[in-house]
Amino acid sequence: IRIDGPGRVCRRLAIDRTLNRIDATTGQSIWVEDRGEKISRKQIHASPRIGVDYAGEWALKPWRFFLPPAKRTVKL
Repeated sequence: IRIDGPGRVCRRLAIDRTLNRIDATTGQSIWVEDRGEKISRKQIHASPRIGVDYAGEWALKPWRFFLPPAKRTVKL
């Protein structure tokens, strides 16, 4: 299952605009769960976002954050 990128993640998890403005830290519809895994700042990589060429100089900002491949594991 490919879930690389926000669009694919949202489609796979059925996240759509009906969830706009829902607080993911306290909501019942969707939430972010803390499993206690610790990730150091050194493990987090940053790069320019993909597919936002229309954003001019902002397209080059390193606002895409990810973990190196060995650490990217998703259980569905």
